[in-house]
Amino acid sequence: MAIVKKEMSEFAVIGLGKFGSAIARELHEMGKQVLVVDIDEDKVNAVSDYATHAVIADASDEQAIQAIGISNFDAVIICMGKNMQASILTTLICKEQGASFIVAKASGRKHKEVLNKIGADLVVEPEEEMAQKMAVRLVTPHLNDIMVLDNYFTIAEAEVPQKWEDKTLIEIDMRRKFGVTLLVIKNGGKVTSSPSGDTYLRKGDTIVIGGDTASVDKFIDKLAMM
Repeated sequence: MAIVKKEMSEFAVIGLGKFGSAIARELHEMGKQVLVVDIDEDKVNAVSDYATHAVIADASDEQAIQAIGISNFDAVIICMGKNMQASILTTLICKEQGASFIVAKASGRKHKEVLNKIGADLVVEPEEEMAQKMAVRLVTPHLNDIMVLDNYFTIAEAEVPQKWEDKTLIEIDMRRKFGVTLLVIKNGGKVTSSPSGDTYLRKGDTIVIGGDTASVDKFIDKLAMM
């Protein structure tokens, strides 16, 4: 899985179902330049307020992609997961036309394997990832959120369990016991980054930790028992 190593500001979002439309809206609200593309005029019109440019086109048509100038964007996000053939063909065309970074939505394991093989830089399965996150949160009372950055590094946000309240970070010793690093402590509007070992955790604190995925899994398992 590729890792994003530079700041991106110009995006092309191809396919305007629920996922593609949501991505376009979020990028727009973050102040990014967004081109949206779909063959369905109604879908394009529905998100045009959230786009810098909106194009009605068949993205599996090589000439249409060429006319867009896909290589000029920092990233292309292909959100045509339900139409596997169109998704694969569009990914191939974008790759051949020099797209800098391709994100593609997959609808299943086989689809994901094909997209990886033909050169997508990042393949996502939103439904599966959401199901996994929901399952983990349901069985881990203190966990607020979890984000897998790649196959090896994960960040998690959790409420401080009562057992850790009024203890210092040295006493808890997360790094030695779980192999994770405490990145941030939050309490209301107050945020403490890279806290020192003599920092106390208090009732109502939220902690953000990071580490290799196996270590974070171990940490989450511990939380589930507190």
